[in-house]
Amino acid sequence: MKMRISKKSGWIVLCCMMVTWLLACKDDVIETTGSIYGIVNDVDNGEPVSGAHVVLNPGGKTTNTGSDGRYEFLDMDPGQYTIQISKSGYKTNTKRISVVAGKQASGDMQLTPEPEEADLQIEPATLNFGTTQDELSVTITNKGNAATEWSLDLNDNSWLTASPVSGNIAAGKTQSIVFSVNRDRLSETKNVKISLSASGNSYTIAISCAPVTAKSEMTVT
Repeated sequence: MKMRISKKSGWIVLCCMMVTWLLACKDDVIETTGSIYGIVNDVDNGEPVSGAHVVLNPGGKTTNTGSDGRYEFLDMDPGQYTIQISKSGYKTNTKRISVVAGKQASGDMQLTPEPEEADLQIEPATLNFGTTQDELSVTITNKGNAATEWSLDLNDNSWLTASPVSGNIAAGKTQSIVFSVNRDRLSETKNVKISLSASGNSYTIAISCAPVTAKSEMTVT
């Protein structure tokens, strides 16, 4: 008995064979790239760190973590990479990652908060009133990452005053201290050192002043 296959049935069989062949080809596709997925957390409280800057080397690709602390790099060539993550207020952290074709590498990292401390700089640290200056000033700059209170100790120098003699300076801010002398209370040239205290540290300001009647002496040999 002969079986006759209609032209329509033949097309159906052919289409089924083509679909089967395409699916088989799809299964045989070889992945040539990998990816990196990671989440950045605060080492102290485990909370996600958003807005952290992520740098991938070699290649120099960059991205930022989202509100959930996550970041990703897709379509990466297989090989060794270094991830560097930084954010203000945290210590920069790095991690070595191996990317394998067809796989997802973990880029999970933790950032350690920088210790909060003040770092004061005083300019100038030496004031010379000579015989004519009545007011001179210094500028305090807080180069640390925390606010701090400060205070001056003028010792027993009744001829010297300052304004202000204490205060609170925020991180990244500057303040001025104006020093004034009263020569009516000065009978001789004075060279003194006063202290500014802040955050357990002591900073020295050297001050010199001479009465109006002081004379310069010069010897020629």
